[in-house]
Amino acid sequence: MLPFVLGLLEALKTDEALATVVRIAASDEIAGRADPQQTGAIVNALNLAAMNSPTGGPTEPDRVVGRDFLHAASARPASEDQWASLLCALRFFGDETSLGLISACPPLPPHWEPVRKSAVRAIRKAMKRPD
Repeated sequence: MLPFVLGLLEALKTDEALATVVRIAASDEIAGRADPQQTGAIVNALNLAAMNSPTGGPTEPDRVVGRDFLHAASARPASEDQWASLLCALRFFGDETSLGLISACPPLPPHWEPVRKSAVRAIRKAMKRPD
């Protein structure tokens, strides 16, 4: 059921859909599971929902929740593609604490490696913005 719900939320392209994906990531039921496929699906949904947000991304409270989920997920990515998706999502949810995680990410294939620089650039740009 989760893949269907996440797919629907990704397709909606609204701020409400993004907030709902963040709530799913924060739910106790999800947090208690160690299923790498579910974690990967949520990471992908966070990235796509944030990328398609009409206002440009998550609210600050949702950024914190999403970042916590992504940092926890970084402890167990199962593939290079999952690392790349996680780095993509950190463009919208990461902060200065994410930069160390990004640099600790194992080397990715050449077609994914630019994602690392994109994530660092987006986080640094967000850090420069006044609140």
